[in-house]
Amino acid sequence: MRKIAVLAVGFGPGQSEITETISLLISLSEFKAEFKIFAFDRSTPLNHHELYSLEELNPANFDALVLPGGIGNATHISTWAKDKVKMTVNPTVEKIISKFYDDSKPIGAICMAPIVVAKVLAKRKPNITLGEDYPETEIVEKWNVSVEKCPSTDYITDRDTKVITTPAYMNDATPFEVYTGIRAFTKELVEMA
Repeated sequence: MRKIAVLAVGFGPGQSEITETISLLISLSEFKAEFKIFAFDRSTPLNHHELYSLEELNPANFDALVLPGGIGNATHISTWAKDKVKMTVNPTVEKIISKFYDDSKPIGAICMAPIVVAKVLAKRKPNITLGEDYPETEIVEKWNVSVEKCPSTDYITDRDTKVITTPAYMNDATPFEVYTGIRAFTKELVEMA
């Protein structure tokens, strides 16, 4: 059974996107993967799931990493919301992503989270998606990151970097479309792990 680390911002307003996170957890369960949720902010629990601190996340204990979407990726985990191209990523999060990459373990990112992964791995030139019409794609491409258009029902896999991304609510999508894309993304992630 594969073990997946879920790195969330938290589950209060303006943090991790709940529909995307629940779609991920349902899909991980369907594909028989164990998971632990590590949260930047543990003050708002996610019912029926224990939240662990980021400092407890040891990449050696997991087969893959996933970052759910939500605006918190742009305001808590990174400075994207205010700094755009010059954004920085929380040092602990940057270290975690880098370690999964260095260990050749898959990294999944949903919705806004691909921006965080792209910034950390920019020197490796990952291929990601930010949906079909994200207006700030050109800013991310300045990091020498390739950004592909993708509907919410699908995902993009970069086999060279083992980065898997799905746009979810980066597009104008229904909850079912978001779930469909996240389910397919999760199946790919678990198979690569």
